[in-house]
Amino acid sequence: MKTMRILTIILAFALGYPAAASDKPAGPSDLTLESRSELYELANKIERLWELIRSEPTVYSGLVLNNRTVVYGLPPAEHATIRRLTPDETAKMTFRHYTKGSIVKEIVGSGVLKPGRTAYVKSPFVYVQMLGVFLTTPATSPDDVGLDESYDSWVDVKVDPVIPVFYVERGIYLIPGAPEPQPWMAQKHSSTPFEALEKAYRPFALFGWRAAKVPVAISATGTKR
Repeated sequence: MKTMRILTIILAFALGYPAAASDKPAGPSDLTLESRSELYELANKIERLWELIRSEPTVYSGLVLNNRTVVYGLPPAEHATIRRLTPDETAKMTFRHYTKGSIVKEIVGSGVLKPGRTAYVKSPFVYVQMLGVFLTTPATSPDDVGLDESYDSWVDVKVDPVIPVFYVERGIYLIPGAPEPQPWMAQKHSSTPFEALEKAYRPFALFGWRAAKVPVAISATGTKR
C-alpha cells in the first residue's frame, strides 16, 4: 500500500504542461542584495533535490503510462549524458523555453519560470522523478525535443550562473524543481519533519509546499514554431 501511495503521488506530476509564475519580476541582471540571497537559497534547494534524485536507484517498473514504461531514478548513460553546466557555461548561454501563447504574458510579467508537470521522456520510457524547468536552445525546434503543436510560443532567457542547470541530452536542459503540489499534500504534511516524510513528498517540502520559482532575464519572445 505504501508503494502504491508513493506511485500515485509521483504519477500525478509525471505528465502535463509547463506553467508560469505570477510573482514580481526578478531577472539575473536586476536582483537586489536581498533577492540575491534568496537566489542562493533557491540554488541550495535545487542542489538538495538533485541529490534526492541521484540517490534513487534506476528502476524500470512494470507500470505503463501513456504507452511508456515508468522509470524511477536517473536515465542510464545510453539514454542521457547528464552533467551540470559550469557557471561560465550558464552565463554564456541563452536558453529557450517553449510554452503556450496563453501564458507567455505571465512569464514576461513575472520574470519567473515554474516547473510544469511534465517529466523527462525518452521513448518508450518516462522518468517520473526528473521534474523541473525544461529548457532548450534557440537553435532547437520544438519538434526536436518532442513537443506537440500546442507549444506554439517561446521565451528566450538568461539564467543566473548560481542556479544549477543540467545538460540531459542534445537540446534538453533541466533545472530540477517541484511543481505546484496538490493542496492536500501541504495540509497533511507541512508540519511533518523533513526526514520523516516519504521520499515522494520531499521535493515539495524542499520548496515550502509551493512550486519552485526560477528567476530569469527575458531577452526575446516569439510565436513561430
